[in-house]
Amino acid sequence: VAEALTKTAVQASSCWTSSFPGISLQSCLQGACLSYRIPPEGSAYSPPTRALTKGRLDVPYFVEDLCPHFFAQIRHLCGVSNERYYAAVCRPDVEFVEFQANSRSGEMFFFSHDGKFLLKTTTRREAETLLRMLPDMVDRFKAAPHSLLGRYLGLYRVFGDDLNYDVLFFVMLSVTQNDLPVHRAYDLKGSSRHRRAKQGEGIKKDVDFTEEMGQLGLSPDIAAELARTHAEDV
Repeated sequence: VAEALTKTAVQASSCWTSSFPGISLQSCLQGACLSYRIPPEGSAYSPPTRALTKGRLDVPYFVEDLCPHFFAQIRHLCGVSNERYYAAVCRPDVEFVEFQANSRSGEMFFFSHDGKFLLKTTTRREAETLLRMLPDMVDRFKAAPHSLLGRYLGLYRVFGDDLNYDVLFFVMLSVTQNDLPVHRAYDLKGSSRHRRAKQGEGIKKDVDFTEEMGQLGLSPDIAAELARTHAEDV
């Protein structure tokens, strides 16, 4: 299957180059966008938002799927099927789980109902940076399936003329993909400046990790492999 897909991709690229010389296929794919109008009464591809929100969302709006080609490649490389993705992110009968993050960015964070995916609002500048990085990220995940880079699975925009918001958000693969309980969670950035969690915050930071854990206690072989992977990710 992988060989067939590679062959098809090569043929498509060759066909594009012969048909549109001087126009980059990669740039076009990076700028691609699928737009869906969501009516309040529902449609063949959307639920009835008027009924689900008990009339609170009674106007049409739009959902844009940005750069779908590259994000689909990343989902495939991460072993996330369309069925699994839609069941976790697009189900109308369950709610996302909001959690209080200690991020200084002020963005909103949500987990999917099964805890396997993370949704985070983002700025236009951050979204544009991510889109520029996508081709290199795809190549990195192909070369190093165990890369430490975050798995971005989709970037979306929700807006409408009659809505009072215009929001961008991306979907990421959660770090924890098993059903084991998480006793402690740390958001590590490799810095000690402003990196202590406030009293009562569930997610700790770098200084907390140093004080509470100190070190991971990895074997020399695993530590060396981890350091090498991190260096190559950069």
